[in-house]
Amino acid sequence: RFAAKVSSNISRILDNSIDDPIEFLDASYLAQLRFLQEVKRAVAEISTSKKRLELQKAKLQMNIDKLEIQIKEANDSKRHDLAENATKSKDRFQSNLKEIDMQISEIDLRLQKMLAAESKFASMIQDLESKKAIIKAYGVSLGTVRGLGASRTTDKIKEEQLRFRKEATNLHEEFLKYKSLFLAEILESDTQEKKTSIK
Repeated sequence: RFAAKVSSNISRILDNSIDDPIEFLDASYLAQLRFLQEVKRAVAEISTSKKRLELQKAKLQMNIDKLEIQIKEANDSKRHDLAENATKSKDRFQSNLKEIDMQISEIDLRLQKMLAAESKFASMIQDLESKKAIIKAYGVSLGTVRGLGASRTTDKIKEEQLRFRKEATNLHEEFLKYKSLFLAEILESDTQEKKTSIK
């Protein structure tokens, strides 16, 4: 299932020995981008499943409509035996139709969660890109100052590196936290789905 697949593919924890905030953000960006791609693939798969169920529903409804006509014609011709058989078939199709409606409703809820997660992760990636741009721009500024031979520039650079590294770590921890909650929710949905299919 999706949760197990993502957990195995995107289980890499960033190396805490990466001091450079740009390198850290690059690694975090790659991890988040891969995860977002997995979410998008899951959205596509779920959407395909929904369309397949909707086609099945449409075919069932067509069969039910035909049976209703047959029932009416059989009753008009006083062929109650044919009407009874057609009614049984209609009842069976209607039961199947209800099951498909339930499955579509479950898929809709799942799809909404996936789309919300996709939007959230995409927003996180945008935040990372903005943070990287700021850090790079500031790094150039510090490099220019150092080139002019300003005093204590090295300490200033280290101080800013630590600050930006902390901000980068906070961004990545936010991603890990949301990812963990998301996977737990998806795993729970998978478990409920299995229980339903067993019944």
